[in-house]
Amino acid sequence: MTFARTPLAIALSLLFVSAAGQAQVADGTSNTLLLPEVRVTPRPELRDGSVRQITPQGTNLTTRAAVSGSITQSNLANNGARGTQTAAVGGINNAESLGGNISTQGSLTGTLSQSRRDSGSSARQTANIGGVDDSLVVDSATLNGNVVATVSQRFEGASSSSSGTGQAIDVGGASGFQGGSLVTNGLVTGAGLSQFQRGFTSQQIRVGSVSGGTVDVATTNGLVSAAVSQSSTSSQGGGEQTLNVGAVVGSQARSVTTNGSLGAALTQSSAGNAAQSADIGAVINVDAAGTITTDGIVTGAVSQTAGSGSQRLSVATVLNGSPTDATARATVTGAVTQRNTSQGGSSQVAAIGSIEGATGRVQTDVIVGASINQTLTTSANSNTQTLSIGSAIGTSGTVNTRVVVNGAVSQNSNSASARQSMHLGSVTGTGANVRTDVAISGTLSQSSNLSPTTQTILIGGVIGASNETLVSN
Repeated sequence: MTFARTPLAIALSLLFVSAAGQAQVADGTSNTLLLPEVRVTPRPELRDGSVRQITPQGTNLTTRAAVSGSITQSNLANNGARGTQTAAVGGINNAESLGGNISTQGSLTGTLSQSRRDSGSSARQTANIGGVDDSLVVDSATLNGNVVATVSQRFEGASSSSSGTGQAIDVGGASGFQGGSLVTNGLVTGAGLSQFQRGFTSQQIRVGSVSGGTVDVATTNGLVSAAVSQSSTSSQGGGEQTLNVGAVVGSQARSVTTNGSLGAALTQSSAGNAAQSADIGAVINVDAAGTITTDGIVTGAVSQTAGSGSQRLSVATVLNGSPTDATARATVTGAVTQRNTSQGGSSQVAAIGSIEGATGRVQTDVIVGASINQTLTTSANSNTQTLSIGSAIGTSGTVNTRVVVNGAVSQNSNSASARQSMHLGSVTGTGANVRTDVAISGTLSQSSNLSPTTQTILIGGVIGASNETLVSN
């Protein structure tokens, strides 16, 4: 089988600006470091003797920033107050109305550390390297973020349950973008990224990815070759841990091309109920009426562990969209483990190079050369385990699937009324022209200790009508 690969285009030509050994230590409630960040406010204009608030036309923003050394923000207050810590290198935050072009280049070499300790408060920690946050752009944007460093965020607010509490790391990504064309380039190497919370869990990492907004043409490039860790010791429910690398999530778009690569270990761990997701080169909840091309590579081990909740790994997968032309290419050679350990409704999804909801031509090309394991260890009701590799679901056009799997694939459940399903190069819910090509050399197994349980394994099969979906949560 020949597997075509689109190279990741990470182009970062940075002007050098040195800012070594920068630190902030506070006993108050706010730490902010901006290097050099741009904020645009609408300008007043004189017309007929009056002053009116207007939207700038043709505004162009260009940022160039490089930091070599260490950045430290530490707040050890224990007074129950809210607090924020923000570090932005070549990033653009809250530039609400722009009319021209955006270009960012942010580089961080060394260490960036944010820490807060307050048992009775809420806090927000944000690191933005060459990213754009909540910005409206009429024309175009090219974003470049490069991290060759250790980036860590730590919050010790044990009793905090506020929705305002959270940790976010953005490298060359965009949220809320609206405009014509968008190109993202995010690169993370070095020692790694880590987030730790003791309290309400909200942890997000975005590398060369796009979330929200509306764009005509989007091209994403994200590469992570450093270890990533997101952990929470809280037993409180409702939190989330997310990693997006070269992905597009929750946006409106006409044409999307993604390139995402995870080349080191990812660990997501929560003691309580949490929604854990890792989207690598994937397109999730995007209404794209034209074309979608996804490319995703995972060579590092992926581990998701939680008390209960939803767990999702999607690699070059298209979920909940309606493209007329969709192509998914994926390679996974790192072991994948999803594990839920306590009672409560839980779902586990591993979707690799699969496509759901396309209206036209669909093509998948997938290689899996590692083990994949999904485990529900504690008795509960109505839990689901879903594995989809290079499959097509709910499509109405021509479908071609190509899948090679070399590795043990298993689903284990101690749950009543559980549903276990494996789709490998299969096609369900379609009346289109179909060709499947699947080779499996590993072992496939499903096991359950309780009943009733529904178990399904489809290998290169076709079901003309089905209500099956990749995600049920």
